[in-house]
Order: sequence, then structure tokens, then C-alpha cells
Amino acid sequence: MKNSLIIISYFDARPKTQLNSLVSQLKKFNTPILISINGHKTKRATFFKDNKISILKRPNTGMNIGAWNDGFLSLPNYDYYHFLQDECVIQNDNFLEVYNSLLNQEHVGMVGESLNPKWDLDWEKLLTSTLNYIDSDHLINGAKVSRVNFYLLMLEKWNINPGQNAAHLRSLVWAFKRDTIQKISGFPCGLSKGECIASEIAVSKKIEQIGLQIKQADQSPFKYIYHTEWDRNGYSKI
Repeated sequence: MKNSLIIISYFDARPKTQLNSLVSQLKKFNTPILISINGHKTKRATFFKDNKISILKRPNTGMNIGAWNDGFLSLPNYDYYHFLQDECVIQNDNFLEVYNSLLNQEHVGMVGESLNPKWDLDWEKLLTSTLNYIDSDHLINGAKVSRVNFYLLMLEKWNINPGQNAAHLRSLVWAFKRDTIQKISGFPCGLSKGECIASEIAVSKKIEQIGLQIKQADQSPFKYIYHTEWDRNGYSKI
């Protein structure tokens, strides 16, 4: 589809095996591809083309969401954006048509492969759940903060309404229309692992904040695009 862009996030310390496999799968669609590479040695973003594929090298910040956000900013003129991690595997060749069709539904703002079922709860319930544990990935001014409290504090910092619950699409596969990304002013990018998880939740909440819905592409997770780190049921990592 000429009006779609596929942006793949890739961390350059990882082997290229899965990235190369995914690119090979995608080439048959004749859809433009941008590989956004997080790299330890890169101090500033550089953009170039290699064998008709756009390449963006950027500092290793924000994890995959940071890579996706810079990818969009580098090529901001497509109608539809499909964001994938390099660990993704295409399951159905009609994924572009299905995703774009869903995005054309009146109230849909964001489509992905996997809603997070563990976090599809009211914030109040999460605050008293076992998910609200403390670890070293969630720090405020050097002090450890329990996870749910940390995410709520980050949403407040980014001026995002958390809504009633923490339902969100995992940042494995995302898709948007261009004007939707523009309306939410792109993706907030975390500076730590905890902040990057908060960013995953934040993007879904930003979509809801502008009156649109987040949507899993099919009733079952990973019908169109699978992610090799996750169980097929979408409940937990392998």
C-alpha cells in the first residue's frame, strides 16, 4: 500500500537474524520500510537509504517506542503507520488491509496485536494488587516507587488523563493514521525501563483522551502478526 509506512525498531546489540527475516517477509508487499536502529555509539539521529529501505540510526533511548517516534518524525507524510519490533513474524498477508480498515472505523484511533489482560483493571484495584510491587526499575528522584504509583505519576508528569482503568495495547505492534499521531503529539519517550513501560500505557491513554478507542486487531491476540517473545494466548512471555 503506497500510503502506508512500516517502521521496524531494532537494537543494534542484538543479532540481525530476526530483523532480516522480518524484512524478507515484508518486501513482497512493496510497502515502504523504515528500520529505526537504537545504537550505543550513536549520539544523534542520522537518516539514509540502503537498497530502497530507509534507515534511521539514533541514540539508544526510549527503547522501541523512542525508535518508532523518531521514525515517524523522519518520514511524517504517510497516511498510515505500522510500527513493529524486529522480533515480529507476519502471520497473515492481509494485515495491512485489515489494520487500515480498522483504523478507518469512526472511533478507532489505535490498533495492535495484543491488549495486556493483566492490566485491564481499574487503577484502584491495581493499586492493591500484586502487580504493584517495588523494584529498582521504578525510581523517582532516586527513590523506589511501587509500579502502579510510578505509572500514574508519569502520566501526571506527561499531562495524560489515566482514565478509569489501565487497559492498553502492548508496544509490540501498533498502527495509527498520521493525523492521529499528530493529534497526540507523538509518543512520550522514557529515559529508563520503568518510564518506557509507562510510555506504553501512556500512548493508549493519549488515544482515549482525544475520544478514540484502542483496538486489538482480532479477538485472539497475534492473529496477523506474532511476536516471538510471547505466548500465543498473549497472557505472558515465553
